[in-house]
Amino acid sequence: MEKPSTTLVPEFFAYNNSRGKMQPTGDGAYRISANRLPQYSWDMGVRFKIDNPGNGKHCSIRFKIRSLTPKKVRFYARMEQPPYQHIGLEKELSLTPEWQDVSVSEVLKGSEYNRDKHTVIGVLEYGAEQGDIEFRDLVMKAGNQNLLKPDDNFETGIHVPAVSEGPADRDFREFTVNTQIATVKELKEHLRTIGVKVPIINTQTPYGGVSGQWATHVTDDYCDTHDYFQHPNFSGLKITTQNSAIVGDPDGGTLSMSAILREQGKPFVISESSTPNHNDHGADMLPLNSIFLSIQDIDALTTHAYAHCTNQYDENIGMDAFMIAGRANVVVHYPFASLLFRQRRMPMARATSTLVVPTFDMLDNSALDYSTQHLLAYRTAGSHLGSYSSRFFFVFDENCKAPYLQGAKAIPRKTEAGAVASEDGSFLLYQKAKPGPYATLNLPDAKMLTGHVGGSSFTVGDVRFDIAARPWPDKNLPAFSCTTLISLDGKPIFESKKMLLASSGRTEAQNLKLSEDRKTVDAKASNSWGDPPNVSETVAFDVTLPGAPYKLTVLDGAGMRKGEPRNSVNGKVRITHEDRSLWFLLER
Repeated sequence: MEKPSTTLVPEFFAYNNSRGKMQPTGDGAYRISANRLPQYSWDMGVRFKIDNPGNGKHCSIRFKIRSLTPKKVRFYARMEQPPYQHIGLEKELSLTPEWQDVSVSEVLKGSEYNRDKHTVIGVLEYGAEQGDIEFRDLVMKAGNQNLLKPDDNFETGIHVPAVSEGPADRDFREFTVNTQIATVKELKEHLRTIGVKVPIINTQTPYGGVSGQWATHVTDDYCDTHDYFQHPNFSGLKITTQNSAIVGDPDGGTLSMSAILREQGKPFVISESSTPNHNDHGADMLPLNSIFLSIQDIDALTTHAYAHCTNQYDENIGMDAFMIAGRANVVVHYPFASLLFRQRRMPMARATSTLVVPTFDMLDNSALDYSTQHLLAYRTAGSHLGSYSSRFFFVFDENCKAPYLQGAKAIPRKTEAGAVASEDGSFLLYQKAKPGPYATLNLPDAKMLTGHVGGSSFTVGDVRFDIAARPWPDKNLPAFSCTTLISLDGKPIFESKKMLLASSGRTEAQNLKLSEDRKTVDAKASNSWGDPPNVSETVAFDVTLPGAPYKLTVLDGAGMRKGEPRNSVNGKVRITHEDRSLWFLLER
């Protein structure tokens, strides 16, 4: 069904002694005339309210525009309130007397954008050059207005939009790519000559868009990328992160954006992966990573302790933005994540989608100036969530003249309840659930519940979790936690003799110097990373299992038994804050 469009109402503005006016021309268009040119481009222009599509929502703006004399203007979306952050739809326009159709379509994103607190506006900057501007037919539509063309289908191929380039652009791109290829080949030849026998790569696959991917295609033995969810903004000595949950992210985290970086026929490795140290929601990083790796059948992922910050891997205080060592709420889920991935308990997606790209010599007038993962995801679904339903690849084809997508639909599979689902339905992501987003995994021998689930009950297959409410810094959401349950003997939960149960909330150093909104560490302050030892927040909950009675034993920080085991009653055991632990052994 065609989504309705909204006609936008423009408003003229002029700052810093700029003078001008906007008036209708009588044929449905508006004309902007400058009496005194602006000192800066942002001193004069047109703005209009975008009807709050929300952070992470796809928004499309289109209009017609011209200038009576050649002129450059700029268009973008930003917050109307401080910090006036730009959140997308960036486009520079070179105007002539001929009417030009402009279409800008993008997912709006901003690390500080809160749709409940900020109005979003579109801005058309006049620029600091002489000449009147006329524009008309200014409309907005939610979603990607260029989703599919009438003759596009997944069987014959969906054509991916391309950009043209001039001779100078082509020469520059060709020089840089060929220089990189020649240099890497020389280095690899030397390394092979001296006896190096391990696979060798030069750099991360996404660097340089499609041209960069061509260079790694020619030189690298496998594909590699890095993944840092909500990579902090290092501004001076302040370290700021968004501090929100993967399950609430519109793209389902950053790993989902990496799917299309895998070249068909080559191994794919994510050699660095982490969440920020000061993140209240980092507990489910490893379970969600292992689920994604399994669905996409990715070969390896590495998380880092970053021991350059300390000479102890078991250090009990985090002293780095991405340090894993000492983060008990994260590492307690390593056994679950490792067994799930290494023993292939989570099935990979059978459906595949392939982005076919011209070889470098064929890119000439259809060069792609942005990374292929965005092309694939936004062209098909307006988000990256399709990576939970279909495996992705790209391939260079010497017979291809223009890029196209072919294969299974990458549009995310969704349940009647609106959850994004893996192909087999075992993984469900409820991003829009009330009172908070959450995700579940339901396999015969493994269960997971993660998200803002405090104070609610959930049935995951034949297992029930009743999570107690507890205080949480964000008053608008229930408390966050991650709970995992896995059979250690590989048998289904209802008959397993030995299972590991883990549940965690936050872990942080004492007296960690966070800003009031818990997003910024001021590294200038003394002991900004806090004081040892780290303190972990326990989660109180009941778990009810099917099958024969069992016993629960509390484990200490080293995974050793502590205290006497307690028996289940009608399949249920209760975990309390008094247990002072994040993991438990269940035995029949």
